[in-house]
Amino acid sequence: MLTAARFVEFLALGLWLGGMVFFAFIFAPAAFAALSTREQAGNLVGLLLPRLYLLGTLCAAAYLIGLVLEMRSTGGNPRAWLFPVALVAVALLIILYSHYGLGERLAVLRTEMTSVFGSVDATPKDHALRLAFGRLHGLSSLLLVFQLLTVLTLLFLTVRRLR
Repeated sequence: MLTAARFVEFLALGLWLGGMVFFAFIFAPAAFAALSTREQAGNLVGLLLPRLYLLGTLCAAAYLIGLVLEMRSTGGNPRAWLFPVALVAVALLIILYSHYGLGERLAVLRTEMTSVFGSVDATPKDHALRLAFGRLHGLSSLLLVFQLLTVLTLLFLTVRRLR
């Protein structure tokens, strides 16, 4: 049971971390390089973000299940698991805010810019809508990096528990 629990934890963290790394450092840059307009690339990235958030949510749940199973197998002190659980909670809060807070506000801004100027790219760079979009997009990117660091910390702590 202990081996299965740890396998689930490592699989969940590997998929979660791998998904974020692939999305941020491989997929998104490739989409912007390969597609003919930034608008098309942004739309494609926007379609995949909810799937990345779903992956993170499922991986967080799997990690917590593995953690509970590990704790039951080892008879560990529940206090020892508080920090990893808190990190998972932080990562899930980031996912929820990124998806339902920032994602929806970015979509509204994108729609407004498209209705007024024809596209995000056609919106003047100094226009309030474009500036707000840029700030929110920057915050979204920063939160993805913070989530990545949170999951990396979880991986480190999980490996460290093996000693």
